[in-house]
Amino acid sequence: DLMAAVLSLAEGAVVLPGLATAAPSETIAASLFDCAHPEHTMNRLVERLGIEREDIGELGAPAAALAARVDIVRRALVPAAVTDRWPQHAAVLDADPEGTDAALAGVSLAVAANEAEEALAAAIALRQCLENPDARSILVTPDRTIIRRVGAELERFGIEVEDTAGQPLPQTPYGQLALLLVEAAAEDFPPVKVAAILGHPEARFGWSAARIRPAGRLIARKVLRGPRLAGGVPAISQALGALVEQAEPGRDVSALSDAVALAATFGDAMAPLVAAAAMPAPTLAEFLGALRETLGHVTCRAEDDNDEPTRAERQLLSILDEHLRAPDAGLTLTGSDFAPVLRALIGNVLVLTPSRNARVMATGPIEAR
Repeated sequence: DLMAAVLSLAEGAVVLPGLATAAPSETIAASLFDCAHPEHTMNRLVERLGIEREDIGELGAPAAALAARVDIVRRALVPAAVTDRWPQHAAVLDADPEGTDAALAGVSLAVAANEAEEALAAAIALRQCLENPDARSILVTPDRTIIRRVGAELERFGIEVEDTAGQPLPQTPYGQLALLLVEAAAEDFPPVKVAAILGHPEARFGWSAARIRPAGRLIARKVLRGPRLAGGVPAISQALGALVEQAEPGRDVSALSDAVALAATFGDAMAPLVAAAAMPAPTLAEFLGALRETLGHVTCRAEDDNDEPTRAERQLLSILDEHLRAPDAGLTLTGSDFAPVLRALIGNVLVLTPSRNARVMATGPIEAR
């Protein structure tokens, strides 16, 4: 509606980047019913604006080779309903091999055996682009799964990716930690989730990273491996106490002392959430209040830690505060409802993560235009 209003102004103009003005009518019609087609959204917009393609002008023309490349890609990505035209398109390319070679100069095709190999190949290509210190690279795909996989591969290389669409809140480190805390409290502290919490970068408990990480690893190695302990955090503290008694004087005593202190701090931090999960009929407000209190204890920063709260942290806490004041805050739950309810509250929230330092950008087809 805003674009239509702008277009109705005497000096109003709407720019439609990359619109295929000369596409055959059959291709345009087919793209309107193919949501996965790159031109679907743009063609729907033109239809909604009620303008004829003959009335759409061009602000400029690309170089001949680039225009030929765009035409080749568009013909390759025609909607499924008109793929019977592919033999004609191939004949056109074969008729002008030199022009085709010039149009595809610098374009590479990688055939992957599976999704993991596909993501690794894309990550390597993006990394190679960055060998030029002044270069930036971009990954364009409508598939959020591919963006997530490529981002994970680039993270191994220490390369930050800016996702223009944002990251789902449950997939951010802070969102993952919140879900881990809720699941651990409701499931009587499974060892895998306890280890994940103690090793999580957002879990600080007011300690420095140099102190908390070795203590967390010691708990995971000495206590959480092997048969599962029944009794939650008190059982972990009891097992650590037994290790302290068995330790040789002067050997590992300091590390074990930190582990004992961390287990006690972890238990105190989880107490509000554990108490809420143990209630026979906790309300939504009681659950969210307990989660907020537990998050505050678990993510408490050390005095010399000057890190600012992340966008994900601010958004998640804002959502909790909003629902604490909502009319349905008195809704009755059970402990087993906590994790599904939290996923429902934050599942559709996207966290934008703009970065001035990222040299790799991941974007969808529309944003890439």
